[in-house]
Amino acid sequence: WLKQYQIRPSGLSRTTDSAEVMDNSDAESLLSTEEPQQRSFASRKKVAVLGGAVLALGAVAAVSLRASPPPTVLAKPIDAIGLSVAVPENCFKHGMYFANFHGGHNMPGTFQTVETSAAACQARCAATDGCMHFTFWPSGGCLLTDTNSYLKPVSAAYSDAVVGPKTCDATYDYQEEGAASSEYCADVAIFQSPSAGHFACQMMCDAAEGCKYYSFWLTGGQNWCMLTASCDTKGEQSGHSIQIWKRKVANATTTTEAPAVAVFVPPAANVTAGTNGTTCSAYPACVAAGISQGDCCPNADKVSLGCCNGFPPVPVAAAAAVGPAAQPEVLSNASCTLAPDCAKLKLMGNCCPNDAGISLGCCPGGASPATVPVPDVAADSKALCSNNELCKESALEGLCCPNPAGVNLGCCDSEQSLEAAPPPPVLLPAASTPGPLMTFYMYRVDNDQQYALNGVNMANLNGDTWYLHNEVVISCPRKFGITRLTRFKVSMRATKELYGQSKNFDSFVAFDKAKCTVPGCAELHWKPLGYVVGCSPNDNTRVALPGAPAWYSLPGTCPSKFYFQKTETCNAAEPGGHCVGSEVTGERDCTYTVEQAGEIRLDELSGIANYNENCATTGQREYDEATDKGVGTSFWNGKADAASGAARVKHIEQLFAQKFPQWPAHLDDVPCDSV
Repeated sequence: WLKQYQIRPSGLSRTTDSAEVMDNSDAESLLSTEEPQQRSFASRKKVAVLGGAVLALGAVAAVSLRASPPPTVLAKPIDAIGLSVAVPENCFKHGMYFANFHGGHNMPGTFQTVETSAAACQARCAATDGCMHFTFWPSGGCLLTDTNSYLKPVSAAYSDAVVGPKTCDATYDYQEEGAASSEYCADVAIFQSPSAGHFACQMMCDAAEGCKYYSFWLTGGQNWCMLTASCDTKGEQSGHSIQIWKRKVANATTTTEAPAVAVFVPPAANVTAGTNGTTCSAYPACVAAGISQGDCCPNADKVSLGCCNGFPPVPVAAAAAVGPAAQPEVLSNASCTLAPDCAKLKLMGNCCPNDAGISLGCCPGGASPATVPVPDVAADSKALCSNNELCKESALEGLCCPNPAGVNLGCCDSEQSLEAAPPPPVLLPAASTPGPLMTFYMYRVDNDQQYALNGVNMANLNGDTWYLHNEVVISCPRKFGITRLTRFKVSMRATKELYGQSKNFDSFVAFDKAKCTVPGCAELHWKPLGYVVGCSPNDNTRVALPGAPAWYSLPGTCPSKFYFQKTETCNAAEPGGHCVGSEVTGERDCTYTVEQAGEIRLDELSGIANYNENCATTGQREYDEATDKGVGTSFWNGKADAASGAARVKHIEQLFAQKFPQWPAHLDDVPCDSV
């Protein structure tokens, strides 16, 4: 997972009070989400108001609903009930969670289960093909992730979240080399990237072959982590505080006995909607467990999940048997404990109304009606939502920074941490000429919306076939309403700077709404190498394919901004790599050209007309993971069968050739040499 982390960093993360707003990044779906040619925000306007049930939940979150996921699976914790499991002291880490580079929090083909302990969650990971690490949430939620994931810090409310590898066999102790200073190990980096924290950097070194040292930047707003095999040469970055840690020779052997755990009892069936309705996203404990889509309280099986009852109470020590007895708390008529529904949520203090004079959603009379504030501030005030980049992007109106309740929302400019300044890359001298001209096909899956190709991610045919089979055709309707596969003829050439590194491709970077969301885009890519095409080998497991899947990144103009923030000034200062003319020169601002070379409808592959609209009523399915075949179609049958996989890719190529004879029927893929 380490190599994947380096070349597939996360998209932009936006944090609210306690719940995370997850984006559908372009890197996840290879679906154009970056720059629609026509788009209106008129229907998306919202008002930033903190009140009612929102205050009761302690979160302001926007949840993007997708197709309802399968119901939560309640695991059978037979391997952990009543057991005390010895765990190496440095194996499990707290305060972080694994997220997929391409969206979501669990590896394809797995779902969240409820486990009795972190050790039980690790045992589930060890028994699951492809699993590399796990996240265990305080609610008992267990999520498995593979190599296509990375670590992120949790908010303070979820600091008890636990992460760990599938096995503790490769866990090491480290010792700090002197006190923090401005020096770092400047030998050739095995890996470098922003880090979720000190322990995340340590886990990266554990997983990296040959890693003996890691340099950890404590300053810069977002911690930076660099792994090296040695530390013979020191670099210096003035103004920063940096720690250097060295791996000890022997593995960590100290173990901690995990406490015995109680037998897990599945929640009783319940057909009554919860206090905040049925939707998972309305319950912070469900969101904390990684369940933010569909219904939870109850779910589709009429079962209310444990997270519907809020976070489990914090254990308290028994009171000493000496001294005077504790006196009962004097309650006001507004006390949360006097409102049955508020008491169920274990809310403390006043609720009906609270100290701000607002009745919460759990009060007998319901929530106080929200009122739209009338901003009484200057037009250029930073208090206005429209004057804060992420608030404006979310189409919030009124006051955000702070809002009428005096709270700065997570989208405020002041809440955005600055990225750490990454150490400069160590490069070989530039070549005397640019790289050779290479022409081949790239592909994208799309819905019926038309988008401009200005800062995008694409894939080769094997890559998009992998994505379709693993993520798209398994649902009804298809994920993101995908309808078509589009082919592009791409000609590209490496710059002298990149070709001097004996490479034709830079490492892959993620684009979201035409913005490069990799930390250090300019410092690590555009400035030293030019606006070059990037690539990454993709996961070649779980789907049988005749060739190696690969993903590509093509930088457009002004890649530091979202498409709706780009200006002529920015476009001129950051010209991107798309050539103005037809010739690809390999200059820093002319590294590729793109021509659309036809598209096919996914309905043509399955033979099911208007699948997205009709599958729910006809019962037809393009592919069912449980049976490894479709219903009413056989095109996607045999996901792991090599002959079937090769036939699928060949059929798609032949269909393009039949429909678009003016284009070459086949162009060989160019090997991805970025890693």
